[in-house]
Amino acid sequence: MRKVSAVVAVSIALAGCGAHPASDARLASTAPQLIRWAIAKPAHVVQTVELTGSIAARHVAVVAAQQSGRVETLSVREGDAVTTGETIGNLDAATYVAGAASAAGTEEAANAATHAAQADIADADAALSGTESSFDAAAASASNALTHARRIASLYAQGAVSREFRDDAVTASDRAQAGLKASEAAIEQARSAAASARAHAAMATGQSIAAQGDAQQASANLGQTRIVAPFDGVVTKRWLDIGAYASPGTPIVTIESTGELDADLSVPEEDAGAIVPGARLALRLDALGDRIILARIRALIPSSAENSHQYVATLEVPYNRSVLPGMFVRARVAARTIEGVGVPAAAVTSRVGQNGVFILDDGRATFQPVIVDEGDGTTTIVNGLAAGAHVALDPSDLHDGDAITESPQTAAMSR
Repeated sequence: MRKVSAVVAVSIALAGCGAHPASDARLASTAPQLIRWAIAKPAHVVQTVELTGSIAARHVAVVAAQQSGRVETLSVREGDAVTTGETIGNLDAATYVAGAASAAGTEEAANAATHAAQADIADADAALSGTESSFDAAAASASNALTHARRIASLYAQGAVSREFRDDAVTASDRAQAGLKASEAAIEQARSAAASARAHAAMATGQSIAAQGDAQQASANLGQTRIVAPFDGVVTKRWLDIGAYASPGTPIVTIESTGELDADLSVPEEDAGAIVPGARLALRLDALGDRIILARIRALIPSSAENSHQYVATLEVPYNRSVLPGMFVRARVAARTIEGVGVPAAAVTSRVGQNGVFILDDGRATFQPVIVDEGDGTTTIVNGLAAGAHVALDPSDLHDGDAITESPQTAAMSR
């Protein structure tokens, strides 16, 4: 709904008070009437537009099921207040409890396997270290045995030692070389065992991480069987009752915020320029006895209705426990300025369906037809009247051609 009124800023010289001594047409035609008068002067009128709308919740949430299950409890109904994080209901959680327990057991077993694999790595590394020490000893022994065998062979060639002594030295060297090769094989085997232990540990760690993720997911699934209020507000719709089956996405309740409210005003496109984001408007709430609340304009949004030529001004309403969603609101905004010749509203009268004013013309009242442009009940902008004209302020008893005289106070003001 759009209502228009005007606030006028105009300087009009008003006359002093006088009297109407004549009480009938005969006397009025013979005795001049003493009247009050004013001077028509240039004026401007700031036209205001009344916008209407309603209070709306800034946040509206349809709380839906996140898991499948039967509604086991639901403690709220339409009109009930809720707080952020409050549990307002539950889905049947037996299956999810079992799943969480199973996942937790799997995680525990995977963690134990990981610890065992880490222990296997330590054992394999220790075994490798031992074989490497044995290899070093076998290498030294083989080197010494070879050197000894070569020296004895040289002595044997010189005839200094017996053949048997030489053969014993060669045999000892061969045994030492065989021991060295055995140590080399043991090192390779130990290295392979250590690598295998690490691979097994990596696999166990991966399984442990996966089991941990499964356990967290199972725990989250269990937590999602709780129906929780996302913010402070009031329940405006209860979609399900206890015992109903819900699938993921099934609406359970609708909650509208009460702590954060907006006012949505309908704005015709010709008045959209008067809406300035960031400015404050005085909102009047009829339901609260015309209480005035200052609200800040947040945005001007085109209406969703196609070809409606309407906008929606959204205002942030400060918290007030008495203000509720759905309440009717009104606000006035300055739309445009109208300029013209202004006269007091009391000077405008009507004769035979024609609006006009009585002007003072050589001691006579002359009816001057005018077109009323704008007014606010105090001053009226008119067309068809020249600035500077003297107009009667009490025209109800005047007739065209009546003899009139200006009050002395008015005459003094005119000078």
